[in-house]
Amino acid sequence: VLMRGTLTALDLTVVLVYLAVVVGKGGLLAKKQRDLEDYFLAGRKMGFFAVGISIIASLLSAITYLGAPAEAYGHDLRFSLTLLCIPLVTPIVLRVFLPFFYQLNLYTAYEYLERRFNLAVRTVASVFFMFWRLCWMALVIYAPSLALSEFVDIPWWAAVLILGVLSTAYTTLGGMRAVIWTDVVQFFVLYGGVLLVGGLTLVRSGVELGAMWAEALAAGKLQVLDFRLDPTIRVTTPAIFLGWTFGALAAYATDQVAIQRYLTTKNFAESRRSLIFHALVIVPVSIVFYWVGSLLWAFYHHRPELLSGFDESRPDRILPFFIVQQLPLGLKGILIAALFAATMSSIDSGINSVTTATIVDFYQGLLRRRSTSGQQLALARVWTVLWGGIATWLAIAAGVWGQTLVEMSNKTAGLFMGPLLGIFLLGMLTRRATGGGALLGATVGFALVLYVAFRTPLTFLYYPAIGCLTTLALGYELSLLFPPPRREQILGLTLNYDRWGNRLRKRRPRPSPTA
Repeated sequence: VLMRGTLTALDLTVVLVYLAVVVGKGGLLAKKQRDLEDYFLAGRKMGFFAVGISIIASLLSAITYLGAPAEAYGHDLRFSLTLLCIPLVTPIVLRVFLPFFYQLNLYTAYEYLERRFNLAVRTVASVFFMFWRLCWMALVIYAPSLALSEFVDIPWWAAVLILGVLSTAYTTLGGMRAVIWTDVVQFFVLYGGVLLVGGLTLVRSGVELGAMWAEALAAGKLQVLDFRLDPTIRVTTPAIFLGWTFGALAAYATDQVAIQRYLTTKNFAESRRSLIFHALVIVPVSIVFYWVGSLLWAFYHHRPELLSGFDESRPDRILPFFIVQQLPLGLKGILIAALFAATMSSIDSGINSVTTATIVDFYQGLLRRRSTSGQQLALARVWTVLWGGIATWLAIAAGVWGQTLVEMSNKTAGLFMGPLLGIFLLGMLTRRATGGGALLGATVGFALVLYVAFRTPLTFLYYPAIGCLTTLALGYELSLLFPPPRREQILGLTLNYDRWGNRLRKRRPRPSPTA
């Protein structure tokens, strides 16, 4: 059991000041919200740097902050290779997906699916996204709550409530503009925190960095490549590049959390820059979290007596264990603030994006309700509070789950990623696919992934590929049983064909900045 109640007044002051700044920022930006475009898309006035950093902060989350060091500490560096999938899929997102999303003047990615297929496909895809992100948010809140409960003598469920309520508060007040700018601040706080841990690990160990790496290498803790073809092995190089590449593509091409940020930029060029900037920065930034885990292993390898009281079956707690034991008084507050930053930068994004899908895809899309800008803004705030409460409740329920954070997060996402990606690819890459075929293909794809996940020993890294390829293949074949799509469902909505039916032999022209 970790030591409890070790925070000084200085530590608590640092944390409280940080929280006051974040929530206060949301309150100040609340005055600038006039309509849904302001609330959900920050008035489409954001620059590439803030958007790119926001995407990084949102997708890193507390799962990365706690889970990546734990993955390296408890296993090795093989899972870090998934980071390379991001720059690999970025050109596909830039070439295939981003032009559609931007030129159609959308609020959610799933609006495209109604235009290309029908309302039913749009609704099902939005539901997939919402389930995916709600499960993810539950883990994002639950993970740091365990750590926070070890710093302060409070139950973990009380820590869940604190994180959930505070994140919901400033997201409700400030909308997407508050989310993006607080994400920028939170990114530097959380990244500074992990660099501080890495530096203190070296200082406290009293061993040269070269010696620590040599020992970790000899113990197999620095293994990155594993070319075994057995699909039941938890993490291998073939599984990452043949399977999880589909997951990375789904995350950046079909996830409203990422897409909503692309749509907040001033113009299409800024949107492209934000995605390219993110792809260039995310790998070196994220790999540091894994390296810190390796350093922690080397530190405790040299100082095994300091592991007394640590439960080795819970490697996700190695980082907070080190913070409690080794950080000097006063610095713990900075690391707790970093933990808050990692959590809140993800929760705010998830809540805002799920609320956007609720208002745009269901209230306006499915129910066809119309209302004034003021009524829509008020309804958006109500739903932000509701989804924040639901995510917090699910986080408490997550306390009964029992795998590592990285594995839980990716297994959950893998159930929904593949079918969702398959639906979009059916719409964008083929002219013959129909709404009925897409729905049937996605249903079978989702059912197959569920079967594989709960009835076979296949590694979770293949889940997105299985769901996507099944949806894509069956969706196309089953579409042949339905009448072909109407002309207006194809022109301008499929790759390489403009709205007049002309085949684009050159690169698709960029949409105008005002599109």
